[in-house]
Amino acid sequence: MAEVLTSEEMKCPYDGEWLLVDCQAMDDEMNVIQGQVILHFPDRHPVYDAIAHYRRTHRRTLAIESVGDEPEWMLML
Repeated sequence: MAEVLTSEEMKCPYDGEWLLVDCQAMDDEMNVIQGQVILHFPDRHPVYDAIAHYRRTHRRTLAIESVGDEPEWMLML
């Protein structure tokens, strides 16, 4: 099982990559506070492709983030 990281802790090791995150905690605005990185890849397509598989096998709240200068979260409930 992957380590639970804060959103800040995800920035450095995954800079410039797309992340699929199993959300563990979110704030009132539905931003990810912490979670487990399931998959990371420089291109977004493998991350999007993994969503269907992961959602069939796990009932979790997922988020996708582009980590870099302007991180952007997309929540997949």
